[in-house]
Amino acid sequence: MRNTERIMAIDLRRSRFGYAVLDGPNVLLEWGSGEMWANGKKRGEFKNTRLRSALRVSSPATVVVRRSQYRGSLDSLLKDRLLRQIKRDASGYSIPVAMISQDDIRRAFHLPKRASKYRIASVVARKFPELRAKLPVTRKAWEPELHSMIIFDTIATGLAYLRPDGVSETPE
Repeated sequence: MRNTERIMAIDLRRSRFGYAVLDGPNVLLEWGSGEMWANGKKRGEFKNTRLRSALRVSSPATVVVRRSQYRGSLDSLLKDRLLRQIKRDASGYSIPVAMISQDDIRRAFHLPKRASKYRIASVVARKFPELRAKLPVTRKAWEPELHSMIIFDTIATGLAYLRPDGVSETPE
């Protein structure tokens, strides 16, 4: 039963990652983000101990990764390499890795395809009050995304996996 299992959600970006450990859809155990750094001068080698130690300590039943929307770019090649590293780390603990798309996330939150990420983030912040202070303000199209948004995107990924039929804003 997916809505009661402990999962670790991961969101990979060009130079950083977000992770969250959820114990079912109503308990947020740990979250964080970090920079991906290279081993020596070889960009794209995933050597971040924070993510590996969170994987080891949290003992999730599944690792859930948001599928990249941008295929074929250099950015995509780097993320594919990082994803392979995550799969190797998870398989070392016999943990399966599931992929989830942005469309799956929007469906779980009952939002149209063009809805802003801020709408999803505000639902996540209402569900987990400890995150309200980190909720970024709505941004204009020309403004860069704030770094804290990756936390909300990551938690939304986990919630969509745990509750594909619909994410409620309050604990049940």
